[in-house]
Amino acid sequence: MMRTSKYRIRAFLKLLSFGVLFTIFLMAITEIYEIRTRVIVSSEKSSQQRFEYLLNDERTKQVQDIIRGGAKIPPSHLPGKIRLSILEHEATIPSIQQERLDNVRIFCENHPEFRIPLNTHLKTFGHYYSVLSDYRISECRVAKTGTTFRSKILWSAFHGGKPNFGKYVHPDVDPGVQKLDQLPSELASLTLKYYGAYLFVREPIIRFISSYFSKLIDSKSTPKFLWALGWYRTTVPTLGQYFHHLATHKMTNEHFMGYFDQCNPCLINYTFIGRQETQVQDFESIILEETSLWKSLVDLPTPQVYNPISGKFTIATPGVFDDVDQKDIQTLIQQSYAEYDAFGYNPDDIISYITHRQLTDSKQAE
Repeated sequence: MMRTSKYRIRAFLKLLSFGVLFTIFLMAITEIYEIRTRVIVSSEKSSQQRFEYLLNDERTKQVQDIIRGGAKIPPSHLPGKIRLSILEHEATIPSIQQERLDNVRIFCENHPEFRIPLNTHLKTFGHYYSVLSDYRISECRVAKTGTTFRSKILWSAFHGGKPNFGKYVHPDVDPGVQKLDQLPSELASLTLKYYGAYLFVREPIIRFISSYFSKLIDSKSTPKFLWALGWYRTTVPTLGQYFHHLATHKMTNEHFMGYFDQCNPCLINYTFIGRQETQVQDFESIILEETSLWKSLVDLPTPQVYNPISGKFTIATPGVFDDVDQKDIQTLIQQSYAEYDAFGYNPDDIISYITHRQLTDSKQAE
């Protein structure tokens, strides 16, 4: 009888122990679920909260003063009302970035022929990558997308100490700016694989127009750039002649060639894509959110980054588009279709602009 009672007591204790353990297990599961729920809810708010924190942070205000101060330039001599296919100012930067990155990914999935092998790419274009090892970031420098503006802002990140813009040279020839092709091939490959990478793009035809005015019209180096165009002439071409030359010749100079092959976005995993049209906001995001580059900017003076056009002949000059052949524009758009498609630009915008200019300029001349 006593033995039976002992068995019953032991069974009861085991059952009680199991019940206690099961209760603890349920409590743990419930706690984990509640924590996960709080994390999900808080993560939805974290982006906005961090943005508000950054706006109220004195350090961030200093960085913004430097960037925005350096960007206080006169109205561009290029068309300022080109409609973008992505409504940049009606969305947050994270959603804009996701759309830009998705555009490139989808394009590359549909066009694997644009995936250039890394060794081939680095031999040809490695010089156009600026590497900031201390900040684990690199930039594919695309000419005429604000490269000079950005490199002056980041002068101290490359050189250390306070900037001396009197000694400024372009990053292409600045020995203080480390280039990807200066690294051993294995290290260069690891840099692209494990560092963040960004590039800035621009509406392709507008970028060609910018190169025309800055390198052929308002440049002391016009003969050099005519030579780079493979154009052995002593007079500056008209805009129409320039477009026809681009449409019928293969360009190798970075100011006059497309940027898709140069930056190889179908192979390199870019973590941020900026646009020249919104470069102040985009560059702030890179410095404040994507990297710790803000550390190099605090308490630095605002650089003077803009050299105004000295000549009187600009894109606003009536008649500048008179001899532009729309067939050449169509050819250039076809040649640049990867840039239009992958980076979300609408070629109808530039066609409409040039057509409008030709019509209005001809009426004014009557």
